[in-house]
Amino acid sequence: MSAAVGDTVTLPCTYPTGSGTTTMCWGRGPCPNSKCNNKIIWTDGSKVSWRKSDRYQLMGDIEEGNVTLTITGVTPDDAGTYCCRVEIPGIFNDQKKEINVKIREDAFVLGPSTSSTLNVTWTTNNERSYCSVFYTVVTLLVVLIILFGILLYRNRLHEKKMDDMFLTVSAISPGTLKAAQAVENVYMKI
Repeated sequence: MSAAVGDTVTLPCTYPTGSGTTTMCWGRGPCPNSKCNNKIIWTDGSKVSWRKSDRYQLMGDIEEGNVTLTITGVTPDDAGTYCCRVEIPGIFNDQKKEINVKIREDAFVLGPSTSSTLNVTWTTNNERSYCSVFYTVVTLLVVLIILFGILLYRNRLHEKKMDDMFLTVSAISPGTLKAAQAVENVYMKI
């Protein structure tokens, strides 16, 4: 889908607020592993805390999770990919949406510009990036190494206890055993 130069474009993005609101950002280009590249607007969960230009507005109810971006006075430079990133607490939990916008340069308007909502194609990036998969694998390897170390340590303690028991039993000399048997025999004969 596309919009004409001078139009107002609306890029949809919402998130559930059952657990409360959170910070979010809109940026230009694909969604990175964290935050937004080429930031154009930022919220603190209840209001816009930073914006690159007055052309970028969040007209929805931010506290209800409506962080839909409205761009007024669209220019050819507005074409491209936009990233909506909602920062959900936890590792790799952020909600990311990429929206591709095409601007038609052939539709210059002589009078006042028209306002339209652009029906855009958007994809939800639910797949983990290669970087996040790498961090997950590294984390699992570290946990496995720690568990292996704990098991090895416990095994060594068990072996040491067995060795100490063996040393205690083998420390008794044969002469000591014969003397103990002789004393025992004397008591038994009486």
